Amino acid sequence: MAKQKRDTIQEIEDDIRDIINFVEIKRLEELEVGEGKKIEDDTATELIDKLKQLAAKIGRVGLFK
Repeated sequence: MAKQKRDTIQEIEDDIRDIINFVEIKRLEELEVGEGKKIEDDTATELIDKLKQLAAKIGRVGLFK
């Protein structure tokens, strides 16, 4: 069970890094295009989906208590 918990925590860490990278890339793309800091609907939807997946994984870690 400890290995499963460590693996899930590693997945969560990887997902957080993915979200950070995703936001950074989108920020740079939108600045290059000159549209300012506006986040498009599809960008926001993708980010929300990633955060929901992350929340589910965090919930699974809580089940290992």
